[in-house]
Amino acid sequence: MAADENPAAKTPFLPNEFKEDGAVAAEQNKKRGPRTPEGKQRSRRNATRHGVLANTPVLPLVENEQEWHRLRHDVLDWFGLEGEFQESLGERVAMLIWRLKRAARMETEAIRHYQEDVPADWRTSMQMAGIPIPDRKTRERVEEEYRMLMARLLPGEEIMDKVLRYESRLHRYLLQMLYMIMVMKGLVPAGTGRSYGLPALKPPQVSRRREPPALPQPPLPAHPPPLPAHPPPLPAHPEVSKE
Repeated sequence: MAADENPAAKTPFLPNEFKEDGAVAAEQNKKRGPRTPEGKQRSRRNATRHGVLANTPVLPLVENEQEWHRLRHDVLDWFGLEGEFQESLGERVAMLIWRLKRAARMETEAIRHYQEDVPADWRTSMQMAGIPIPDRKTRERVEEEYRMLMARLLPGEEIMDKVLRYESRLHRYLLQMLYMIMVMKGLVPAGTGRSYGLPALKPPQVSRRREPPALPQPPLPAHPPPLPAHPPPLPAHPEVSKE
């Protein structure tokens, strides 16, 4: 049958019952996906949303989408999280870890760019001091640039303060989410949140009705008087006149 007479060639979305056996088999061979039970279980957790609806922290052209999915799957598999609720908690943990890695990368890039400016800054300092710049590198220039590089192993105060505040906040949130997941999975007992910065997350106490407070008792004397050895005789009753 010619290509123009083949209905499957003209209509690629033709149902399988109207296609030839060879065309159906060829389309099924083109489909790529997990075939083992383990692969299907992992692919079930893949995100299906795209664009603005995609729940992913990956920055385009800067970060790797595959690395994010590996981290997300590793967190879900490590805790054995299943279901929409548990997977949302695990995904939150993965996002916090991903942002902590981004903060470390930001610090590294800031230091790298800071050190790359050493030759230009050295030339500027020489020009401001009115010292002629030699045509080739001298021993003094190499030593001076090396000292400038060693002085720039840490970022500036502004960058360092921003990174430390960002990391400390993410680290606190990460400990909170890990504590919630471990309590939910029975890995740690409830009420131990103080070790994770969560003194308020404790199991609720059962309310009990309190008894009313007792009335205050009068104070006892320091030395009570001694009791008599023989009680005094009772007084005689007066006789009643019958008149």
